[in-house]
Amino acid sequence: MSAAFPTPRGLLQAVDSVSFELAAGECIGIVGESGSGKSVLVRTIMGLLPATAEVGGRVDFDGRDLATLTARARRRLWGARIAMVFQDPMTSLNPVRRIGVQLTDPLRVHADLSHRQARQRALELLALVGIPEPARRIDQYPHELSGGMRQRVMIAIAVSCQPELLIADEPTTALDVTVQRQILDLLQQLQQDLGMAMILITHDLGVVAGRTRRVLVMYAGRVVEEAATPELFSRPHHPYSTGLLASIPRLEAASGTRLEPIPGRPPDMVSLPASCRFAARCRYVQDRCRAEDPPLVEIDAGDHRCACFYPVGILA
Repeated sequence: MSAAFPTPRGLLQAVDSVSFELAAGECIGIVGESGSGKSVLVRTIMGLLPATAEVGGRVDFDGRDLATLTARARRRLWGARIAMVFQDPMTSLNPVRRIGVQLTDPLRVHADLSHRQARQRALELLALVGIPEPARRIDQYPHELSGGMRQRVMIAIAVSCQPELLIADEPTTALDVTVQRQILDLLQQLQQDLGMAMILITHDLGVVAGRTRRVLVMYAGRVVEEAATPELFSRPHHPYSTGLLASIPRLEAASGTRLEPIPGRPPDMVSLPASCRFAARCRYVQDRCRAEDPPLVEIDAGDHRCACFYPVGILA
């Protein structure tokens, strides 16, 4: 799938020919630095891009192309079969509606519950996501809750109708480290208990470690590496993936050890080069990289794919 936005300078290609599969009950991670196209990708899947966006390709879900559905048909899917947890818990909830109303709305629309039944289910959901005193919290407004509790409410809304696919777009943004761990543990537990497929979007490789089966690494609108999570951490092949891993602080490192940042900056998404998009920042760059754009191809036995002419750790 692809997604582009018209700008005064030209067309900004935010997502460029990205393709992947997600099995029922599977959890995958999509990682990359800010601006790599992760959030635009999942918003394309959900059909949440502005009307001016130019979208191409197919989004197949259970044999149906979501891109061809009418707005009414999409609304029947949202919440009921596909749900999303947005990245900012401070602004994702409606500030002038009580928590209970925002929880019961999808239950009454998709599950056809009465007001009393929906409220009882909402109380159960608040307890499920670890909200203390749900009977009191259900009648509060979002500003009366902490950031972590608001994100728990967002998760409760997302899983209220037991969707088949849950998309979590940077679900720990603006939360402190302790709360981040709690939210990620909660999502993992709910995904396993409810048997949902899940897409976990993050810029932090540490978030997907141990929580996902596969990882897609995005850079400048494209997937540059895809592998099983343990394989990516033990044998990354794209120079961008190795750079991301090298920039993670490690407990076993000696005090004062310097992190290794990735030099340079991403390319201009309005004027993309015909060469490898990572070439200007790559320590292994060769003449071919400056002249051609490498395709995403399988380089190891199994499902390890990489878009690099000279993969790290692979003999020429």
